[in-house]
Amino acid sequence: MREAREEQETLRFRGSSESGVATATCTGRGALLELDIRAGALASSRPEMISRDLVESIQAARRSAGEAVGERLQQLAPGFTSEAE
Repeated sequence: MREAREEQETLRFRGSSESGVATATCTGRGALLELDIRAGALASSRPEMISRDLVESIQAARRSAGEAVGERLQQLAPGFTSEAE
């Protein structure tokens, strides 16, 4: 399990907002590493729209990380289920 936790730190997951305006990158543990905003988006959008895109992209990256970590846990401990299931 310790190996799996260390592995989570080296993995990178990307997620984008529905509009494609923002893209986030996080580790397998969900730590945000990078947040990209499409060129020109800040000049052409309202701030509340950009903030929604930022949140969506971070959530998408973290969701991808969570799914991958869940799959890895299943490999290490067959029959393991999360509380959400």
